[in-house]
Amino acid sequence: MRAPTCLLSLMLAVIAPRVAVAEINMADSVEWMTADADLVVRGQVAAVATRTAPGQAGWYDVTVQVAEALKGAPVAQVIVAIPQGAADPLTWQARHAELLLFLVDGKRRVDDDRAYGQAALALRRGERAAVVLDGATVGPLFDRRFTVLDQRAAALAAVRAAATSTATRAHQIDLPVDAPAFRALYGGSAVWFYLPVDAELEKLARSWIASKDVWRREQGVAALAHFPTAANRRLLARLLADPGFATISGTGQPLVRRYLVRQQAHQVLARWGVRHATPVIDQPFTP
Repeated sequence: MRAPTCLLSLMLAVIAPRVAVAEINMADSVEWMTADADLVVRGQVAAVATRTAPGQAGWYDVTVQVAEALKGAPVAQVIVAIPQGAADPLTWQARHAELLLFLVDGKRRVDDDRAYGQAALALRRGERAAVVLDGATVGPLFDRRFTVLDQRAAALAAVRAAATSTATRAHQIDLPVDAPAFRALYGGSAVWFYLPVDAELEKLARSWIASKDVWRREQGVAALAHFPTAANRRLLARLLADPGFATISGTGQPLVRRYLVRQQAHQVLARWGVRHATPVIDQPFTP
């Protein structure tokens, strides 16, 4: 059982940043950016052509001379369609900037603009789809270990390692407040972070449920929900007696002690169709 002062510190440190929903920041891990991209290349802008169409905003057709295809088949060059105002390829060209580009088939972005349907390639939706690699330091990316990747070599190595992932969907977590990536992305509230659903996520989830931190254990259970194996069923069954809790109170309602990990494990097991005794989730709490 935790002392009330420890619990209060935990609540202040962890719950408070989750309250201001309007200030929640979101970011993709470099592993999910890579898995979700159709093609990831490193290269320099060789030419920039502008075009307009009646009733449409202007576009750039950016020809990139490819030095390395980090994901996808080797190519000598690519032409990327970019709406004017979304990025500044003319500056890239003038600076002879080396770029890391996360690209998708243009048709994947027609929900953003129908004109993408005529483009062979476009930047992947989201921030950091185009990273300038000039110098040793780069605009930061963030990996599945919640590390800030602001060094060129480390960023490229992470992309190359992630290129073998077969993930087709992402899992959302709340970044822990003590993580370097959280400190870099924090905007006054929680930071939602997206990881590819693959074998590496299962390994991470198993390490999280062994954490001393109740929030980390809860998120480990949520991540394991993607992997309904017999071994994971046994792991979650043991967590139905997890001692970690937070103090919860609705408006005008009495305080309750809510066992967060038990609740999450119960919900996942029920979703998997695993028969089990419903654990005690809420208890009255008197400070």
